[in-house]
Amino acid sequence: PSPFSAYVKLEEEVRYPRTPFYISHREQSLETEGIYRLARWGSIQGGFHLEQDNRNQREVSEFRENRYFVKARASFHRLQGESGYTLTQGTQSGYNAAWYQTVYDPDANNAETQHPLLRSVDLADYTSHEFHAGMTYQPLDSVTTGLTYKNRHKEYPDTQVGRTASEDQILNADLQYAPWETVLSFVQYIYQKSGISGSYTWSFETTLPS
Repeated sequence: PSPFSAYVKLEEEVRYPRTPFYISHREQSLETEGIYRLARWGSIQGGFHLEQDNRNQREVSEFRENRYFVKARASFHRLQGESGYTLTQGTQSGYNAAWYQTVYDPDANNAETQHPLLRSVDLADYTSHEFHAGMTYQPLDSVTTGLTYKNRHKEYPDTQVGRTASEDQILNADLQYAPWETVLSFVQYIYQKSGISGSYTWSFETTLPS
């Protein structure tokens, strides 16, 4: 690392020593799913996915994600459709708010640290609800159209300082035209909207006013 990476610059003037860390982690996952076919016109699929991440150089030593999903597919002649729902729950083993100061600013004279109620967004407990739906229609052998929509809402119920919620919406429309086997033209439109809600404070108190 460069010499500058050994310091944190504050307010254009204050600089204090910082030791760079190359963070390592161990990841474990388990996934299972099943599918039930409904005659020739559709199917129902569901499953469970567990992922666990262990670190020794972050505020949280263990973070686990449980993901449950179900989706249905159907087709009728030249029309196909799909919809589904996914519930994801992320939980951490215990948040050590003092880790930042212990590792990056061990000099007590600096007194530069994170707010004790701040939660890093990638390590905070959360619940996510995701819904998606889509359809494909082929009016002619040479023409195919598609439309999909996805909405994901994420909440961080235990976060008092930091991100408390987020929402993402994606709409995708496409059109394919293949007049010959060797020629394919493709047009696609994507609309995406994201929003984030957060809670912030100018106080360094460990208890925030209601």
